[in-house]
Amino acid sequence: MRATFVQRSVARFMPGTRMEDAIAAAAALKASGITTILTHLGENLTRVEEAEEVSQHYRRLIELINQAEIGRAHV
Repeated sequence: MRATFVQRSVARFMPGTRMEDAIAAAAALKASGITTILTHLGENLTRVEEAEEVSQHYRRLIELINQAEIGRAHV
């Protein structure tokens, strides 16, 4: 994601690297009647501790979806 050409090529599908970027994009899409799929890229796990980190990420993401009243966003 650090290479400029990669950022340009995925900008339509990945509006940023922070959860807040994804929530803002999902809210904008909702206004057009488009639902959103949100995921955590790079979530391949090799240790048990990583599973807890990913789980916490998704819990926080669901909280942000509810706060923003996005509705039918898929996680």
